[in-house]
Amino acid sequence: MRALLISAFLTPLCLSLAAQPEAWLAEARAYVNTTDDTGGLSDLILSQDLLNTDLIIPQGETLTSIYREGWRAPHPEIEGLIASQRPALDAAIRAAEADHITFPAWQSSSSPVMNFLFFQLLAKLMAAEARMLAAQGQLDLAAERAVQLIRLSNHLNVENVGLIQHLIGVAGMNIGFTSLSDILIQPGISEETLEATWEALCQVARVHVGMEAAFETEGRCMLVGLQEAKSDPALLRDFFSGSLGRENMWHIMALQAALEDFNAFQAEHQRVWGLICENASLPAWERESFGPEWIEQQTDNPLFQLALPNFLEAVTREEVTEAKLSLCMALCALRLDDEARLEEIVDPFTGEPVRVESGRVWSLGPDQADQGANLVYDPTNGTMSPGDIVENR
Repeated sequence: MRALLISAFLTPLCLSLAAQPEAWLAEARAYVNTTDDTGGLSDLILSQDLLNTDLIIPQGETLTSIYREGWRAPHPEIEGLIASQRPALDAAIRAAEADHITFPAWQSSSSPVMNFLFFQLLAKLMAAEARMLAAQGQLDLAAERAVQLIRLSNHLNVENVGLIQHLIGVAGMNIGFTSLSDILIQPGISEETLEATWEALCQVARVHVGMEAAFETEGRCMLVGLQEAKSDPALLRDFFSGSLGRENMWHIMALQAALEDFNAFQAEHQRVWGLICENASLPAWERESFGPEWIEQQTDNPLFQLALPNFLEAVTREEVTEAKLSLCMALCALRLDDEARLEEIVDPFTGEPVRVESGRVWSLGPDQADQGANLVYDPTNGTMSPGDIVENR
């Protein structure tokens, strides 16, 4: 469901306004029928129609293991699953190969969201096919399939869509880069494929739309969502009289104040949200800390203070994925023995060239401290956990 990115406190209110994820398909189909150029959207819709998630879900853990660690043992059940989902995979590949995908612009808190489960399962299945092809010795096709997943996921990161869709795209790219990096280091991949992969990754870097665009959309949707709530007295009465409201009176009072003097809140919103988007657009090494202390310095309104930790998490996740993009490009340059290209590849956390030493390439990661590739970043320890993001040649 669509939820305003404010806090867990506001989620029940937002969900009351939200559209079901299935509504995204209906809106997307209508958009295709009324818009001249939607790029690969019709094929993405077809992929969702054709993908049998009921068959894929029971294999979720196996698919996760395969995209992270490779095709290390026979998986006849996954081979059969890939074969059975061939029409959905082919539609996704066509969508990936399109120049772009144009989505309906998010208008308010009730704008529908793409089904996250669908795209996550699709991404893992595409990555599993790439790993299977690599295990079969078809390294060139394996690299192509991983790049197609990255391209498709990057198509989701466009203007006028909110943070949820942006994060879905970032998650898909991360799956693709994890698989691609291991494929690129295997002997036998052709120079032609390495060149094609380099060009494809350069194109992804050129057209990628940053997280600040999603923040701008979220800010607009926040205002519209509060306006929708303000116009629905029954919804507000039920919410304020519920147990959540009684347990969070400080926040309830802030929300009531925002609704009662909406013009004042709108002016404060525009000021603070502008600071948020400006800070998000800065490179990691120039950005002020996005923690609770930062927002407390900008405003005393608790609605904004509750929002910010989510922003920090989102920005860092995207930068980790951008670091993996840089490392995959570095692996291509190393395999092509091209020092000039290698020197141009920048670590998004430092603005300096990625580190290269003894067959390893690494980014300094969110803590921006060089661990010499000895302490490896692991997001399961927390998005802001220490360590370098490392790939082996």
